[in-house]
Amino acid sequence: MFKLHNVSRLQTLSRFGLGSLRSSPRRWFANSNGDISDKWPKWLQLMTRNSLKNPYDRARVMVMIGVTTAVYSGLYLFARSEVPITQRKQLDLVPCSVERKMALREGEKLLQQHHHLLLASNEGVVKKVKEVGMRLLAKNAQLLKDIPAPEEWKFHVMNEDGPTAVAFGSAGLCIVSTGLFYRIQTEDQLAAVLAHEIAHGIAHHACERVTEFGLYIPPLLLAGYCFHAAIAIPYLLLFGAMMPRARAMEHEADVMSLKLLHNAGYSPKSAADALLTLGSLGTNAHMSNFKRASLATHPTNIERRERVEAAIKTMFPHAS
Repeated sequence: MFKLHNVSRLQTLSRFGLGSLRSSPRRWFANSNGDISDKWPKWLQLMTRNSLKNPYDRARVMVMIGVTTAVYSGLYLFARSEVPITQRKQLDLVPCSVERKMALREGEKLLQQHHHLLLASNEGVVKKVKEVGMRLLAKNAQLLKDIPAPEEWKFHVMNEDGPTAVAFGSAGLCIVSTGLFYRIQTEDQLAAVLAHEIAHGIAHHACERVTEFGLYIPPLLLAGYCFHAAIAIPYLLLFGAMMPRARAMEHEADVMSLKLLHNAGYSPKSAADALLTLGSLGTNAHMSNFKRASLATHPTNIERRERVEAAIKTMFPHAS
C-alpha cells in the first residue's frame, strides 16, 4: 500500500521542479526577454521544442488548442447519432456512400484473395448459411439503417479450417468458414454468430473507428509541434484508447445480436452457447491480464459470455 505523507502543495510542486510556478506564476512562464526555457524544469525543457520558447509561437499554439477544443465540443454535442437497440450515442462522420465503397473494396479484395477457397453457391453448407442469414435480415429489416436491404445481401462459405466469420454490413456481404460451420452445434448458434457480425454493420462500427482515428490526428500533430516526446503518444492512444474501444464495440455487437436473434425467432441464449462452443476450440482465455486488457482487440470468450448472460437476464427476464 502507498503511504500518504502530509506535504504542502509547494513541496509537491518542488519535487517536480515546479516550485517557481507556485511562488511566481508569471515569472515561470516568461521573463523580460520572452524566453521561458530557463524557468521551466529540466525534464520539461528536454521535452519541449525550441519553437515553443517564442511567445508568439506559444500564442499560436493556444489558439490552435482553443479552436480544436471548440470543434470537438461541437461535434460531441451536435453531430452524434444513436445506435439502434442500445441507444448509445456515437460519432460517425463518414458518409454512407463512402462507407459503402470502402466496404465493397475490402470485401471484394478478400474474395479475390481467397477465391479458390470459396464453395459453390449450390452446396448445402452455403444454402444453410444463406437461409439463416436471410431469416435474420428479413425479421430485422426495420433496423437495417443505411445498409443494404435483405435481398441485396450475399453469403459465402470459405473452405478454411479456422473458425472465422466476417461481415461487411455496408456492402451486404458475409463470409463464413467451414471450420466455423462444422464446429457450431445448432442452427441457433450459427444464427448467433451471424447476428453478431450483422450487428457490427447495423451499428456502423467500422466507420465509427475511422472517425475516431481521424479525430486523433489534429491533437497528435499539435503534440508533435510542441514536444519531442510526442512520438510516444500514438502508442499511448493505441493501448489506452483504441483497443478498449474495439472491445467495447464487440460487447455492443453481442448485446445487439440478442435482439436480432429474438426478432428472428431464435433463442437469445444461443449467443452464450456459441461463445462456449467457440471457447472450447481454443480461445484467448489463456492470455495474461495485461494482454487481455491492453493488446487484444476482442474480449475473451469467457468475459463475453458472462456479459451476454447478464444482458439476457436484463433484456429477457422471462426467458426460460
